[in-house]
Amino acid sequence: MRDALGKAGLSCADYQSVAKNDREFGTENATDVGKCELDSETIELAVWKDRGQVDNWMGFSKTLGCTIGKGFGLSSFDYVAGDSWVISNLSQTLAKKISDAVGGTPHHIDLSSCSEQQPTVADSQPRIATETATQTVTVTPTRTPSSASSPVASAAPRTPDPGLAEILDVDPKGYEISELPGHYLFEYSSSPRRECHVFPEGVSCDTYAPEGTPPVTNGPFTGPPNVVRIMPPAGPELVIDEGGRFRGKPMLPDRRISVGVFSCRTLPADGVECTDQSVSFRIEDGVLTGRYWD
Repeated sequence: MRDALGKAGLSCADYQSVAKNDREFGTENATDVGKCELDSETIELAVWKDRGQVDNWMGFSKTLGCTIGKGFGLSSFDYVAGDSWVISNLSQTLAKKISDAVGGTPHHIDLSSCSEQQPTVADSQPRIATETATQTVTVTPTRTPSSASSPVASAAPRTPDPGLAEILDVDPKGYEISELPGHYLFEYSSSPRRECHVFPEGVSCDTYAPEGTPPVTNGPFTGPPNVVRIMPPAGPELVIDEGGRFRGKPMLPDRRISVGVFSCRTLPADGVECTDQSVSFRIEDGVLTGRYWD
């Protein structure tokens, strides 16, 4: 696909292939995924085995569009789809330009009519332990879990946080998304890349759910949650999010970003803890280890 763009006079600069464990949700099974710079936009190119896989991705993206839009304050998103490829994370103008040059159909998804209903974890019984063949790992909450919560468990034993490290507050402006004032994005893990997004209505972070977490159902799609989110009045909830075209700056451990009532502190070894001063969640080594309510 990159060669086709080049032959059409569209230079795909600084191309980087994306490893499977770094891919955005929904593209894990693509034959190849890469990113490059084109007309000052960081676009994503995904090559699929056949048209059926492309159609599945298109349906999946439309279903998750409301989640993406609400989380990033977007009113629409665009992509170009061919018989076995998709180019996404681009503007409507660039989508048309690519379609005119190499073929494919440009798609503009309007999110203005999205329902307020957001996908949540379908779990009727709270659990605070994960049982494996050899051991049971329990996380002791510092607050009382809500009766509607799903697991607050760790996939492996964790070393307690001594709480003695000096915490340095950062200037949120250094992490603000230039195209979205009031939205702040930072990377708390680089391999695989995991980010947190602080926005006017809440805060969300990429995470792996603990073993035993039930899948998230959103329309006809069901899959493992990949984001934990606080959006008051709701407490910490697990959702599916496909991600977006923006990339956050890395934040060193033991730094804290605060915006209004929301704050996040990065932890050593790819961890983060976020709160709205009444509820919170904690991630260690990329795995959600706790969700807490007052």
